[in-house]
Amino acid sequence: GGAMLRRLLPQGARMGRRFFSASAAAMDVLPKTVHGVSGRYAGALWLSAAKMEKLPTVESSLDILRQCYEKDETFRLFIKDPSLPRDEKKQTMMSIADQADPLVQDFFGLLCDTGRMNELPRIFEDFAVLMRAHRNEIPVTVTTARNLETDEKELVDEKLEEMKDPDERYLVDMQVDPSIIGGVKIQVGEILIDASVSTAIKDIEKVLSGEFQMQAEEDEEFEEEEGEVEEQA
Repeated sequence: GGAMLRRLLPQGARMGRRFFSASAAAMDVLPKTVHGVSGRYAGALWLSAAKMEKLPTVESSLDILRQCYEKDETFRLFIKDPSLPRDEKKQTMMSIADQADPLVQDFFGLLCDTGRMNELPRIFEDFAVLMRAHRNEIPVTVTTARNLETDEKELVDEKLEEMKDPDERYLVDMQVDPSIIGGVKIQVGEILIDASVSTAIKDIEKVLSGEFQMQAEEDEEFEEEEGEVEEQA
């Protein structure tokens, strides 16, 4: 596990051009492109877990540690503290992750060795993005001005079902935002469908503003023409 990770990840703090070129081919087999330092580490872990048929196990281990990070302020401060010696941080991290899958333990050890523990929160998210893409899961946020009635929810579910491909699975999150006034906003992955009243009002305001501007320009032109006629007279 550790040896495979070290082949996919940069050694020490050296993350130069050779690593980028070596990882380019590996990135082609990821289910989704993830960017930055955290993306490279998350991608390397995902590839190692996939080759070892450990994706669900690694995902479960990371999820437990992610929850610990989100709930425990001491753990968050420990991860973010750049003043701690790498060996001390690694030893502490190994004790925290003693129940995690060995591949995850090796991964955390590597993060400590390379001084990249501060990337851990983004690595959690990037790995989750890769797993969602792997399972064809698409995050969907439905925002309404109030809580929907049962029949309204059923209508939204029907519309979402019509939108998705047969092999896709929508992960729906219903949210309430009174500022949209009415209507609905639906975010499907990176696509936003905005049918809110607030946006409609803004569009109307833009149109009216444009019409008023055009009318003002026409009035100004008319006044200039009248002035020229009077001068000629």
